[in-house]
Amino acid sequence: MPKYDEKPPPKPKTPQPRTPPPQRPGQQPPQRGQHLGQQPPQPRTPPPQPPYKPQEQKQKVKSGLTKFFGSPTFKLITWSTKTFAPALMGAALFPFFGPVGSIAAAMGVAAVVHSIQDQLGPSGLHLQEDTLNKLVEPLQGKQFDEAELREVIGKVLPDRQANEDLKQFFIKLLPTIREAKPTTINISGPVQGLIAGDNNTIEQTFHSFLPKEDTV
Repeated sequence: MPKYDEKPPPKPKTPQPRTPPPQRPGQQPPQRGQHLGQQPPQPRTPPPQPPYKPQEQKQKVKSGLTKFFGSPTFKLITWSTKTFAPALMGAALFPFFGPVGSIAAAMGVAAVVHSIQDQLGPSGLHLQEDTLNKLVEPLQGKQFDEAELREVIGKVLPDRQANEDLKQFFIKLLPTIREAKPTTINISGPVQGLIAGDNNTIEQTFHSFLPKEDTV
């Protein structure tokens, strides 16, 4: 006979969906793999660089030029205006370009270019980004000296845009060149015109680097 006192088996419980706690205004929903209450990871930003002091940056430029005037290279070479202009700019820029080889390999050319612009700015000097790219790229990942930087400057000067940019840089550099030049050194002829700031000599010197088809 059937047993009427037996109870039917209990029905299985259907799991109820969990509702997340209410979010505060402006709060972002949790990302995948992130627990509630945890803050999302923040992108790493490089530490801010301390501001460059104008006097220190000007002294860095002057030190590079002073070292050049006291070097055997300066005393032994017979300079023309066409070789002297890149040499003076190379001497002024080398303190800023010195670590370019190793830094550019790690950070990239663009980061190095911006760093050089940031350092030059307080000294009152400036070079366009495109010009600096042309100067930095051949030196990337290399150990180089001032002579090699001077050679790169000479190879960039035939570019019309870079030529004009470097000419303006040279003109702004002239007061520091005159400060760094020892009074005991006698420089004569057209080269002296460069240091004296003779506009005609400067114009002709930078003009001489341009290809012939650009000079007519």
